[in-house]
Formats: sequence, structure tokens, C-alpha cells
Amino acid sequence: MSAERPIQVRVSRHFEFPAESVFDAWLDAKTAGQFMFVTPGGRMLRAEIDARVGGKFAFVERRGAEEVEHVGEYLELERPRRIVFTLSVPKYSQDQDRVTVEIAPRGDGCELTLTHELRELPVPHPQIEAGWREILEGFCAALDRALFQARVLRRFDASAEQVFDAWLDPFMLGRWMFGPDVRDEQIVRLTLDPRVGGRFSFVVRRKEQEIDHIGRYLEIERPRRLVFTWAVAPNPQDGSRVTVEIRPLARGCELTLVHRMQPQWAEYVTSVSEGWTKMLGVLVRALG
Repeated sequence: MSAERPIQVRVSRHFEFPAESVFDAWLDAKTAGQFMFVTPGGRMLRAEIDARVGGKFAFVERRGAEEVEHVGEYLELERPRRIVFTLSVPKYSQDQDRVTVEIAPRGDGCELTLTHELRELPVPHPQIEAGWREILEGFCAALDRALFQARVLRRFDASAEQVFDAWLDPFMLGRWMFGPDVRDEQIVRLTLDPRVGGRFSFVVRRKEQEIDHIGRYLEIERPRRLVFTWAVAPNPQDGSRVTVEIRPLARGCELTLVHRMQPQWAEYVTSVSEGWTKMLGVLVRALG
């Protein structure tokens, strides 16, 4: 970097993962190769990381007829809070930028702040910022896959209160989470105790077999947050964890659902995501 004050581009993102998991994934070549400097239509050819101070990294992606390489050196590694590295793209410039990644624990998750320091702007500031935001979104998706997590986002015209209440009302659950409007099944019994520590049991019949979905409510903060365990009887020890966050908007609300599963269910992450996507689509219609 030059002695002149560098230009700074800063972006932040919240992650629903422990700081340690986020730090480690950033330095894992297999995971990083899924999001670092990845472009639509590009193909990552090589992702190499030597995760130590003084160690180098290289990401090579084929973009059309050309290969673009991003390289750098790690200057600081302080698990799980701080990563500092140089960054350059030799094909386009010999300049070495400096990137600082700071990870601050926030409850069960963490807040990642990335600061990119440049001597001069190769493209407009908003374009660089948008690029890093896209990388962080890709990082989140890569973490979901690496840590066995399904994530679904849905907008509603209904209020946050209406959407929240639909999760704790047996009648409404029978209209959007279970029953013939969702899949080929019959509802046998939907019971719940909507309080922290309370349990639920959702029994349905599919092809003459009864299936009991069971769980316990861990957090209930109307209308913004609902957290519960999720399993199929009689094996609660194989359960997973579902977090529902609802953000009020000027009109309606936005719901983010994260379903975190145990490693033995990794192959079902995609189907679980598709299942929740379908159910939330039915909920949109049920709420009118």
C-alpha cells in the first residue's frame, strides 16, 4: 500500500454460525472455492490456501476464454476474530490491496465486517462493494452446505404478527404445514404447548403409516423470532433445530427460516429446503 491514505470499501453481514465456524470456513480451500471470487458462468479451476501467517492463497477461475487468478498472502490470523491478507489480480494489475476480515460473536451467531483497502479504484466504489456483498452471500450458502443447514427466505403481504401466530395455531398449521394442501397425507392430530420449554406433536398419515413430528420450543419472541427442535418420533436424539426470524416491513414482512441438521442428514439438505419453500408458499395463500 502507498503512504497515502487508502480508499476503503466496507461491508458487513450477520451469520447464524459461531465465529469459530465462520473463521475456519473462510480458510478452508474446499469451502472457499465455492464463493471466493466466483462469478456467474465461471468455473473454479483451482483453490489453494496455506492458512498461516506468511502463507499464500490462490483462486483461479475460468471466465469464458480466459483464466483469472486472485492471489494473496496472510498477514494476520487471530482465530476466531481477525483475518488480514493482501489481494491482487496479476492479470489486470500489480497493485497489492489489503483486506481485513473481523468476526465479532453475536449471541449464537456472529457479525462479519470486511474492509478492503485500495490505492486506487479500478471500478466504481459501489461495484466493488456489490462484489463483496455477493461473495458474502455465496459464503453464507457455502456455510449452509458445509454445516448441514437449509435456509429459506419468503416475503409476505400479511403482518409479522399474523405470520408468527400461524406457527403456533393448530388450525392454521393444518392449512399450510400439513395436510392435503401440502402433500398426499391426512392429518391425525396436531397438538402443541406454545411456551418456552413446551412441546409439540404433529401426527400425519402417509400411505397408511403414521408419522409423528415432535419438538420443543426453545425461544418464542412474538412476532420476530421462534426457535424449536424438530425430530420424528421415536428418535428425538436425531433431531434438528429450526430458527424462524420475521422482519416487519413497511408492507408485510420478510421471513427467514434456517433448519440446522446433524451430519447424518446432510444428503437431505436440498429436499428439506424444497419442503419448507413449498410449505411457506402454501402459508402465503392461507393468509390471503
